[in-house]
Amino acid sequence: MCGIYAEFGSTLDCGSKEIIRLLELRGEDATNIAIGPQYRVIATRHAMWEGGDTRQPLRRDGWIVAFNGEIFNLSAIRELLNDPDLSEVEVISAGFARYGVQFFGQIDGQFAVIVVDTVHRRLMATRDRWGICPLYFTTTDESIVVASTVPAIQAGAGVNNAATREMSVRGLLETAGWWAARPGWTPIDAVSTVMPGTLVTFSLTSVTTEQWCNNDLRTQGRESPSGGTTESLRSSVERATVDRLRSNTKMGVLLSGGVDSAVIAAIAAQHGIEQSFGLVGSEDATSKEVQAQQRDLASALQISHEAVPISAVDIALNFGAVIRMIGHPIARLGPVGMYLLSTAVRDCGIRAVLSGEGADELFAGYDSLRAAALVDGAQVSQTGLGTPEFDAGVAPSLYWAMMRESAGKPLLKRLSVARFVARFLRADTTPVLLDMKGLASSLGVDNNSHLRSARTQEISLLLAQYLLTVQSDHVWMNNLVECRFPWLSAAVEDCASRYSSRQLCNEVSGKLPIHALASQLFDEYPRLGSYRFEKRAFRISVGSVLRNRHSAKILRDYIEAAGDELFNLPRILQIFDGAVTNQSCTERESVLLCVVASSGALQ
Repeated sequence: MCGIYAEFGSTLDCGSKEIIRLLELRGEDATNIAIGPQYRVIATRHAMWEGGDTRQPLRRDGWIVAFNGEIFNLSAIRELLNDPDLSEVEVISAGFARYGVQFFGQIDGQFAVIVVDTVHRRLMATRDRWGICPLYFTTTDESIVVASTVPAIQAGAGVNNAATREMSVRGLLETAGWWAARPGWTPIDAVSTVMPGTLVTFSLTSVTTEQWCNNDLRTQGRESPSGGTTESLRSSVERATVDRLRSNTKMGVLLSGGVDSAVIAAIAAQHGIEQSFGLVGSEDATSKEVQAQQRDLASALQISHEAVPISAVDIALNFGAVIRMIGHPIARLGPVGMYLLSTAVRDCGIRAVLSGEGADELFAGYDSLRAAALVDGAQVSQTGLGTPEFDAGVAPSLYWAMMRESAGKPLLKRLSVARFVARFLRADTTPVLLDMKGLASSLGVDNNSHLRSARTQEISLLLAQYLLTVQSDHVWMNNLVECRFPWLSAAVEDCASRYSSRQLCNEVSGKLPIHALASQLFDEYPRLGSYRFEKRAFRISVGSVLRNRHSAKILRDYIEAAGDELFNLPRILQIFDGAVTNQSCTERESVLLCVVASSGALQ
């Protein structure tokens, strides 16, 4: 794991001290700089293992190469290149030079790569197929800046710093409605993201892109008439998990209490992992149930477990630091909870953890995906789909009716929150909302499969733009802990694509293939043979923060700091004070307050 940064173009006269400080949040074992005419490349390293020459930036044949991430099939890639001694950064340089952009499709891993080509005077950047490792960029008439984080971009030389800090109306509303800006964008118009599975090539006169991997499930067409099998899924998940245990340092596993993380934890325990971690609240009955479920699972797997309780005060006290680490506003408090969990993991001396993230998107775990799959595969009653994932503020029958109506287009359903937040902005939001509606109606739409449409939307936006970056990378890897995701290996994704809608879910549950795998796997653990995974999702809400006077005061101060230029502050404070009085707030009020408070934390 590394922090990487590169500038290319104009004369560079700004010091590197602040950039290095920000990058060393991601790795402090080694720091190196490569400087030449019209370029500067910086790399910091968080060492997980040693093999080959790991020094970077790597200078090779006119290229300056910086690499962040992990190559889990390194042995196979070394064999492809006929050199058993290459380090990961050397593999990237040699493979890209020999095979071109399609080489990256051979890698099972999570990575971001920057290459400054001093011969052809260009900068090239790419990231893994899912977007696990982020890569941001900004351009001016004179320079290009690419980095692992938004704050590093903002600190860079040759950048119009005011432009890289200015939140756009579009960015705020997309964050409010979809938890993240649209693919390729951020809440800051001047800062963009390198799209997953895409090579971006910058010169001083042009920007070109070349896609080397397509995660759009509309185009894969691999669904098998016979469907996937539990045996093939188990083999793929076991291999992906074992490959992601490669480390010279102590590793752990995240255990939420759900089936996704439990499967990964069970496999990891069979291969030497001894410690699991889980996030729990400290103030409600649901949190106690979640903690008990985590503890019972860990005990059955014969591994130690540390439940990390967080309170409203914990969230409020760490809110500002987390927002400044991320570098842009957020709509939910989940990243703050993940930061506190990562801190507990780091303090135990663990440098990397396995996570169950990604299974919901691939195997129809969300209500939005389950509704889409059921519309594809069967006619079902609106009341027969069980309890909603979270308290939606409406009766279950109405909730599921709304889900079925928006089947295949989950982004469209979430626009109502963006419309609510728009009422509190001092700007003409009509064009932005119309544009969002158009994107939500068209992104990834497959007229032959509501499920593939919905999965494409959830993968390209919720997973890539929010869960893997804002809620994972920025608060884990910026806290010196690396997250690894077995469910997102190419082999597991291939298995997921072979299941039909009917095989993925029924009226009672989604992720049927994972439950079948868990049943088979847990037969090897007598205490887990009949274990039931009930929905007891722990959720960090603004409402819980407002119920504590001290934490509410901290959040109110951040809201006031956002100012009255973009936001209608008097009306927002009225909403806030009413929520404090009532000791609760609606989902859309929670999003509004979080977006405004996080904007204030950046002032």
